[in-house]
Amino acid sequence: MRTVIVDAMQAFLEQILQKAMTRLREHSELVGLANVEEFTFRAFVMAEIMGACPTARCQAEWHKVDLLVQRDGLNALVEFKFYLTRRTVLLDGSPSHWKGGASRKNLSEFQKCVEKLRNFENSEIHRKFLVLVYEALYPKKSRYSFGMFYDQIKPDKQMTSVDAISHVMEDRVTCKLIQIA
Repeated sequence: MRTVIVDAMQAFLEQILQKAMTRLREHSELVGLANVEEFTFRAFVMAEIMGACPTARCQAEWHKVDLLVQRDGLNALVEFKFYLTRRTVLLDGSPSHWKGGASRKNLSEFQKCVEKLRNFENSEIHRKFLVLVYEALYPKKSRYSFGMFYDQIKPDKQMTSVDAISHVMEDRVTCKLIQIA
């Protein structure tokens, strides 16, 4: 019976991510997508969790993990990887250098995050998730893109499920919920 309840955590987080992406769209329409970052998105996720389930508890930066979600007697760890490329603009409005971007370093950070969650030992943690958000279309000319690294991620011995989240910004941003073994 415990498994059914624990799987409800994944379904709950999928719904939360859909709603958080709506908040992200509204926010990015106001400030520009280039001005949105992981911490803001995490705040949207926490607000949606608390709005949907006022008895839930969230703790940001819990034991070096981005978010601990406690709901219905269950504990879930959630890490966030949020990859957007930003183009800086000079004072006269002309485009300047790129900030961020797809690279082997991003991929390495992602893999280290998966390992960190996999290796997190605590019998009271019931589920471990990684939320992956990245731009769907890569604006920069490069031999790499976020899609090249993350579009084809499939479940394996480390990632028991990889679910694309359907949301209002799919034409610009991809969101995946990955359950870690």
